[in-house]
Amino acid sequence: MAILKNTTLGINDDAVTIAKLSATGSPSSTTFLRGDNSWATASSEAGKYAFYAGLDTNLNVPYNTVTTFVGNETYVNDGSKYSTSTGRYTPAEVGKYFVTFIWCVDNQTTSDMTECWIVLSNNSTRFGQIRQGGSNASGVHLSTSAIINITSTSEYISCVGYQAGGGGGNNRNFRADMTWFGGYKIA
Repeated sequence: MAILKNTTLGINDDAVTIAKLSATGSPSSTTFLRGDNSWATASSEAGKYAFYAGLDTNLNVPYNTVTTFVGNETYVNDGSKYSTSTGRYTPAEVGKYFVTFIWCVDNQTTSDMTECWIVLSNNSTRFGQIRQGGSNASGVHLSTSAIINITSTSEYISCVGYQAGGGGGNNRNFRADMTWFGGYKIA
């Protein structure tokens, strides 16, 4: 069997040089070759201002009250963009951000209703609202994520929880060991 010039059979390692790729753009130490055969610059924005906040003790969520999550511990807080005193993530830079909020609710009963959502400060838009009702369990998890477009350097993102526990006005908790808020810039 003859091997034709245009096949990949029998090509030695490192035999295909960049010049033979006919890719568009310019190769350099700051670019990568995309699947469409073009050179692109890697974003320096992706992963910027990462944060991950939690609690060192349970946080009380009063009955029938919207409560802002304020994580008083940060495990990651690049650029100190997350405030442990207000619970606000203020990147102070226009762009798109991925954020996630996970709330573990203590001692939920069959007549409880809980919800949580992510809020953008400039217009109080709710992102990723999720609701759980009537589960009769201890340690119910609510999880939501969103990609949010920050259009002003003064905007911030926060998370809230709400619960109407058992019709009898029972308080619930953001559980310290299983509740957190985190995110980072993606573009």
